[in-house]
Amino acid sequence: MACNNVHLLCLVALHLTLVSKVGTFTIEEVQGAVRGTVLDLRGGAFRYRLRGSIPPALGSLSNLTYLDLSNNVLDGMVPPELGQLSKLRYLNLSSNYFSGVIPRELGGLSSLAYLDLSNNKRTSIIGLFNGFSGGIPGDLFKLTGLVQLYLSNNDLTGGIPSEF
Repeated sequence: MACNNVHLLCLVALHLTLVSKVGTFTIEEVQGAVRGTVLDLRGGAFRYRLRGSIPPALGSLSNLTYLDLSNNVLDGMVPPELGQLSKLRYLNLSSNYFSGVIPRELGGLSSLAYLDLSNNKRTSIIGLFNGFSGGIPGDLFKLTGLVQLYLSNNDLTGGIPSEF
C-alpha cells in the first residue's frame, strides 16, 4: 500500500501525550502504525489514559524500536508476543496495573537497552493491584545491551538470578 495521509501505514513515529482528546484511547486505535519505529503512548491526566490490556498483535509491529505505554490504566498480563519485537531498544510499561509473571520472552529482545516494568503494584478505587509476581526471568539478564532495568514496586519474589 502506498503512503498517503489517510492511512497510518507509513507512520515513522507516533508520539501522543494523552491530554488532548476527551475520553479514552484504546490500543486498537493506534495498531495501524505497522511501519512505525516509535510508539509513544504515555498517559497524561487521569482521564486521558489508555485502558484495557495490550493486544498480542502489538508484537507484530516488527519495526518498533521504541515503545512507551507508561502511566496508563493498562491491566492483565503482558503478552509474550512483545518478545517478537526484535528491533526494540526501549520498552516502558511502568505505572500501569499489570499482573502475572514477567514474560520470559522479553529476554529475547536482543537490542533492548532500556526496560522499565516498575510501579505496577498500585492501589486504585477498586482495590490493590499486586503488579508483576514470581521471580525475575533469568533470560532478562542475558540481554548484554541492557543498560537500565527498573522492576521496583511490584510483587516479585526471589533474588537476582545467578546469570546476572
